[in-house]
Amino acid sequence: MFNSNSQDSSRNQMSAEQAAVIEKILQDPLLLRRLCDRVYQLMLEDARLQRDRLMRF
Repeated sequence: MFNSNSQDSSRNQMSAEQAAVIEKILQDPLLLRRLCDRVYQLMLEDARLQRDRLMRF
C-alpha cells in the first residue's frame, strides 16, 4: 500500500548550502527584490502560456 508520508527524507530536507543561500537572500533587500521580480515574471509567462493553450481548444 502506498503511504504518502513515507517519501524519501532527502527530498524533504534542505541542504546547508540551500539554507545559506536562502538566508543571504532574506538578509539582502536587493536580492530579495530580484527574486520576487523573477518569480513574478515566471508567473506572468506561465499565465500567458496557459491562456494560449486554452485558446487553441
